[in-house]
Amino acid sequence: MIKIFDSQMSLGKNVFGPDSNIEDYLDNAYNMGVVKTIMIPTGTHELELPDGNIERSCIWFNESGKILFKRLLLDNFGTLLDEQTNPVNPYLLMNKFCYESLKKINKKQKKIRFYFCPKIHPILDKEEEVVNYFSLKEVIAFKIQGISSYTSPKDVPNWLIDFIKTSNKPLMIHTDYRVKEKKDGLDKIIRDNRASEWAKWAVHNNLRTYLAHGLCLDPLAIDIVNNSDLFMVGLGPDLMLNQEKNSLAPQNIDYLTYLFDNIHHEKICFNYDYRWNVSKRGNWSALDWESPNRIINCAKKFRYSETFLRNILFYNGINFFNIT
Repeated sequence: MIKIFDSQMSLGKNVFGPDSNIEDYLDNAYNMGVVKTIMIPTGTHELELPDGNIERSCIWFNESGKILFKRLLLDNFGTLLDEQTNPVNPYLLMNKFCYESLKKINKKQKKIRFYFCPKIHPILDKEEEVVNYFSLKEVIAFKIQGISSYTSPKDVPNWLIDFIKTSNKPLMIHTDYRVKEKKDGLDKIIRDNRASEWAKWAVHNNLRTYLAHGLCLDPLAIDIVNNSDLFMVGLGPDLMLNQEKNSLAPQNIDYLTYLFDNIHHEKICFNYDYRWNVSKRGNWSALDWESPNRIINCAKKFRYSETFLRNILFYNGINFFNIT
């Protein structure tokens, strides 16, 4: 069995998506060959606090054309106890929870070694909070999820750009795409979070950047990535992406085939994107763990080498994140 480095998995309850627990992941991923993983706090989280109350942070609202962010505190019956608008450091407690969970998991089991990627809110986070993760050995990257934080490249402050450069740890970026607008309030923020927008920004700022979801096969992003040493591309969740044609720039193609045909192989690495690795969005119980086998079958079909497989499934990601 080829050993696998999974470059992205989520932990925690998600207000607008699937909840991700460690038990499902540990057994299934390990059985498929995963030996190292980057853990990331889930998007818009719901976190049970030590006193039993629930934090939901941070949820964005469009009020009269202005985006506002809110941290909600509820009791265990769902009654609203407190509401903060534009809270400072909205991910502080969730980052801390995930980091402490990671240390316990690494100490308790030897199946999979977990590394940590704190999530950052470019608008609401303060420099002193982000800097706290600078020296932690388990921290190997920092994540911006532009859809859940309603942010885009233009919102990243100069202090954060400087910090990322100093830390020598890459940014991990969610990318998105829509061929046809849905008029659901997300069209603009998805357009602003195209892989090509982040790729142009990364080149301008000379920042090493991991771009998720296969760039959504955005042709401009593919061209930028192929001609720069700054980038790594996460390929998951391949099954769901292959089915959601409105989220891919080219239409009527096979996702993995197009990915390997167009993006330089040394710039692609594996990830399940747990717990979005499902057969269909919304059907969160139908988890799919066959991504490595689809990659292997694709390699056989196009006569890619054993080296190709080992690099995609392990070494490309390991080298990019400087994991020993």
